[in-house]
Amino acid sequence: MNEVKIKEEEKDQPVVEPNAPAQKEKPKKQIKEESFFFKREDATKWLPFTLFVFVLVVFYISLQQYAEKTVRNTEKLNREIKELRSEYLSTKAELMQESMQTDIAKKMEVNGLKELREPAVKLKIEEKPKE
Repeated sequence: MNEVKIKEEEKDQPVVEPNAPAQKEKPKKQIKEESFFFKREDATKWLPFTLFVFVLVVFYISLQQYAEKTVRNTEKLNREIKELRSEYLSTKAELMQESMQTDIAKKMEVNGLKELREPAVKLKIEEKPKE
C-alpha cells in the first residue's frame, strides 16, 4: 500500500528531465473580487450615478459651446459698432462741410439765388378795420 501512495504522489508532481534547463513556473494572476471597483452584480447600483455624470458632461460641453458662440457674436457686434461709428463720424464731418454758409451760397448762385448783403427787413401789415 505504501507503494501505491508514493506512485500517486509522483503523478501529481511535474516530470522534470535531468538535462533540460530549469523552468520557473509563472504564478497565475489571480484577481481578487474585492479589488474591482465596478462589479457586474453592482452595475444596477451604479447606473444612476453613471447617468448623472453623463448628464453633467453633456451639460458642460453644451455650456462651453454656448459660451464660445456668445463670445464670437460679441466680437462680431463690436466690429460692427466700430464700422458704424466710423461711418457716422465721416458722414457728420461731410455734413458739417456741406452745411457751411459759404458752400451753400456758392451752390445757390448756380440756381440764380444770391446771398443777401443787407439784413432782412420785417414787414408789418396793419389790418384795416372793417366798415
